[in-house]
Amino acid sequence: MLKGFNENFCIIEDFEIINRVRKQQIPFAIIQPKATVSARKHTCNSWLKVNLINGYVFLKYKLCVSPAKLRKTYKNLL
Repeated sequence: MLKGFNENFCIIEDFEIINRVRKQQIPFAIIQPKATVSARKHTCNSWLKVNLINGYVFLKYKLCVSPAKLRKTYKNLL
């Protein structure tokens, strides 16, 4: 059973739950190919910077860095 999002993750929580879905081989479908997001981060940062930071934090997630360290890294860089 998935039991919802892991509350330890305040970022990358969507990737974390999808990893659990895949490990349990639960069938799923993406129902919306596009999403609308807030532009607030981009008002002080370029699109490139925001996406590079997202990629860096995702890499750290894949390297099993703790959720608290991921959040700290993200906040410090952005």
